[in-house]
Amino acid sequence: NLFADGFSMATSNYLGIKSEQDFYRKEEAEEWDEVRKDPEEERAEVRAILASKGYEGKDLDELLRLITSREQFWIDFMMQEELRLHAPEDESAMRSAFVTFGAFVIAGSIPLLPYLVFRGATSFFMVSAATGLALFAIGSLRAYFSKDTWWYLGFGMLAAGGLAAGIAYGVGVAIRMIV
Repeated sequence: NLFADGFSMATSNYLGIKSEQDFYRKEEAEEWDEVRKDPEEERAEVRAILASKGYEGKDLDELLRLITSREQFWIDFMMQEELRLHAPEDESAMRSAFVTFGAFVIAGSIPLLPYLVFRGATSFFMVSAATGLALFAIGSLRAYFSKDTWWYLGFGMLAAGGLAAGIAYGVGVAIRMIV
């Protein structure tokens, strides 16, 4: 189940990245087509965007000239300002999928490891403790990407994981009562 769930997560990651990249490329190709088929209409769109940002007169005309003087910059400007799309990172969807799979299997193995050492009621306690520590540690590592404190992020992840476990347990109890 751990490997199947890891594969599912990796596949979802792969497809998400590929879809984002494909969508961006499709929209970018449409912008290139519009700029080549009707450059005056596209210039009018750039003018309207710049005017909406408060540019007027000679400043607006000069910015319009500069933006539309280099086609790639013009396309990039339209992608970001008109469509609100940013170029997806040039990451390998396959590499990202493998990293997701590996991280999922490693993190998902933590709750299983105590079962190899402990038996009975002790194993349930040890699994719960190992899972809680893993959730807290993973949450704490998020501090690298956040301005929040490590302990706040650790407890946040622990609470989210605890809620997920509680829901899973509750659904299991409800199904057992029905069946």
